[in-house]
Amino acid sequence: MNRISLLFALALLASISGTTLLAQPINQATPEKMLEIAREKLAEKDYYNALEWFEKYEEENETLEVAFEIAMLEYQLRDYADAERSFRSIVRRIDRLKDRKKRKPATEVPSFPDIRFYYARTLKMNERYEDAIPEFETYMNDEAEDPVMFRRAKTELEGCRMAIGMEMPADITVSNLEDLNTEFADASPAITPDGQEMYYATFDRDEIITLDDDAIGTDDSGSGGTSGGGGGSGEEEGGSIYIRIHKATKNEGIWEKGQVLDQQINREEFHVANPAFSEDGNLMFFTRAILSGNEVGQSTIFYSRKTDGGWGPANEVKGVNGDYIAKHPMPGELYGRDVLFFVSDMDGGYGGFDIYYATLEGEGAYRNPVNLGEVINTAGDEATPFYIDGRLYFSSSGHPGIGGYDVFESVWDGTAWSKPQNLGKGVNSSVDDLYFNTDLEGYSGFLVSNRPGGKSVRSKTCCDDIWSYSKKRIDADLVVSVFQGEDAPLAGATVQLVTIVDDRFDGPKSKTDDKSNTFQYELELDAAYAVVVSAEGFLPDTASFNTVGLTESKTFELPFILQPEVVYDTITVTLNEPIRLNNIYYDFNDDKVLPDAEKDLKVLLDLLSEYPDLVIELSSHTDSRGEDSYNERLSQRRANSAKRWLVENGAPSSKIVAKGYGESQILNKCKNGVECTDEEHRFNRRTEFKILEGPTSIQIKQEKVQKKVRGEVIEELDSGAAPVGNGSGDMVQKGAVLQFEVESHDFGVVTRGEKPSFDFRFSNAGDEPLEFDIVSGCECTLIDWPEGKAFQPGETGKITITYLSDKEEESPGKLDKSIDIILKNEDPVRGIPIFAELTYSLTLKE
Repeated sequence: MNRISLLFALALLASISGTTLLAQPINQATPEKMLEIAREKLAEKDYYNALEWFEKYEEENETLEVAFEIAMLEYQLRDYADAERSFRSIVRRIDRLKDRKKRKPATEVPSFPDIRFYYARTLKMNERYEDAIPEFETYMNDEAEDPVMFRRAKTELEGCRMAIGMEMPADITVSNLEDLNTEFADASPAITPDGQEMYYATFDRDEIITLDDDAIGTDDSGSGGTSGGGGGSGEEEGGSIYIRIHKATKNEGIWEKGQVLDQQINREEFHVANPAFSEDGNLMFFTRAILSGNEVGQSTIFYSRKTDGGWGPANEVKGVNGDYIAKHPMPGELYGRDVLFFVSDMDGGYGGFDIYYATLEGEGAYRNPVNLGEVINTAGDEATPFYIDGRLYFSSSGHPGIGGYDVFESVWDGTAWSKPQNLGKGVNSSVDDLYFNTDLEGYSGFLVSNRPGGKSVRSKTCCDDIWSYSKKRIDADLVVSVFQGEDAPLAGATVQLVTIVDDRFDGPKSKTDDKSNTFQYELELDAAYAVVVSAEGFLPDTASFNTVGLTESKTFELPFILQPEVVYDTITVTLNEPIRLNNIYYDFNDDKVLPDAEKDLKVLLDLLSEYPDLVIELSSHTDSRGEDSYNERLSQRRANSAKRWLVENGAPSSKIVAKGYGESQILNKCKNGVECTDEEHRFNRRTEFKILEGPTSIQIKQEKVQKKVRGEVIEELDSGAAPVGNGSGDMVQKGAVLQFEVESHDFGVVTRGEKPSFDFRFSNAGDEPLEFDIVSGCECTLIDWPEGKAFQPGETGKITITYLSDKEEESPGKLDKSIDIILKNEDPVRGIPIFAELTYSLTLKE
């Protein structure tokens, strides 16, 4: 691993940037001696002292070569403000020389490989994403020679574009622990399981570290300054020259500066950091490291058992250490077994540092380490894993991010890790964010960052501090209340709740209560919901809502008023058989069609529309009161009035024969001379119809309206129902009906990189407009669907799917995929949104 790609290796040990030992004031030296000492310090990986000598040399001898060395050192030491200015000056000078060379070919243009990449990345670290993008693009198009660096630039470019599209969340607060942090780096916070103590690593000093060497002279020894991590007494006034683990406690909500642990844990000549605790808090894991200049030369994982008197002796963990760097231990669980996650640069990984796990065999002893795989690890560096309840948080410089190291989350499903998700702005910044940890619910925790606003011994971004973070708790719940009639509570109902999160359907969660009409559910955030309410004897009802984008806690209150259920009986009407229309009545001595009658007249209107050759007699009758001749004329007027209504609403006049029968066909006792009530007489003031020509028989639905009276269900016939037959035996489908030509497709063999497409064609086979609400599939499926369009009855359309075989998570072999569809229309019977599913299959080969 070369020194440039390390991105300040101390950040990976314990994020102890800014801890290099600085030299005593520089005495007079020749420029040649200054440059010689600077290069010696650089070779020793003593970057701060190397930078100081290069800067001293540049005061008298300005060259592009030395300017490049200074820029790279500023970059490595995370002084991004100065590094940006230095890189910009060099890149612009080189660009001008390139332009001159086009006019004067003899012009010499110095070569600094990948300098534009580092300039672009420095712009990114300074949160200047829009300025960084064209620099990355120029580098990739014109200058990148190393394919590894090209891929790295591509990842950085993706991170810049991602950052521009991100918004700073309003519900996350990140605060510097000012009372605990020092101006040097403070890192690796770990909270004990009881939440009462914080262990962390620090030098516990605010002053520049210097050793008692002599001032730099001009002799030939070149021994200017001191190298970081070398010798010394281990203590000097103001703090330690070795990073050590401290323990802090909280007082009135504030973490007080910690006390250093004893030599059972902290050992002279070692930098000790990265504490982590077993679930019961009785074991503490940590690392002891030796620096070579500013880089980690050796790091080993240890553990200690808690005793009544404190922490016991440190023991080296067996099975995870070796001839490589092992750091960042974190206990966890996989496959039902206790494991230890850790970070290492051992051979066989995917990049510089990868995350591994080893399975516990006995206290302090583990099986051979296993790499977490390419879903987690990248060609960059992964660091600082934190595991809790099946979730793994870690920092990475290899996944697309908005800064240097971003924090990611991956979930273990029992067999595999999910694709890591960037935690976004707030948790992540434009610089380095490491050591993220959180409570079980994810609402509070800590992280380590060199973002501006912290304490710093040198530049604004040189040194890491411990930051607390908290996420505003936003709760959502649902209260469903069920009523009948005029807001009368209806007990005994059933409520079903369906949850839709991304592509996941959860539910229905069903609740029934015979004593109450109120139901309560806790809700997830950023989810869509469908609610279905049903009760015996009533029509079901449904509603939908979502919790997307909530910034405050909210209770969703949904009242449902259920309507009585309609049950149909089918009757057959034959030629010349009179059928009474129960709702067509008339007031005494009046021929005006009453509003209640329109329901039955609509039945006749639908019959005449569905049976084009049907001819009916529409007959009207009166009661026995009045003269026979008058009643005959009155009944004819009533028959004509009903026919007029039908014709005005679109029925052909030639298909209707209006006939008045007067009082010649009394249905009850109320004939001339018999005393009857008005209701009994009204029963005879009616309209009937019968088939005169056309089909010899038709079918009509009669409604049975179910109502609850004193807890018992009674039925009343109501003939105001629509017909179900069309004379040919086909059924008319009510509502919107989504009908596909095919519901599955097999692509056959697909080679990695191909993107085959297929059109699923459909039609609306119903009698109402059809509109899609959600059409979704896996990330490997690109879906083009008619969002926002309403398809009229009989209208056709298509849903185009494209399989993206270049997705890395797709494994070769036989694959079956599905497309989930939800319509905005409701099922007319069940009263819930209409669901549908399409499937496709393929065999993927490399």
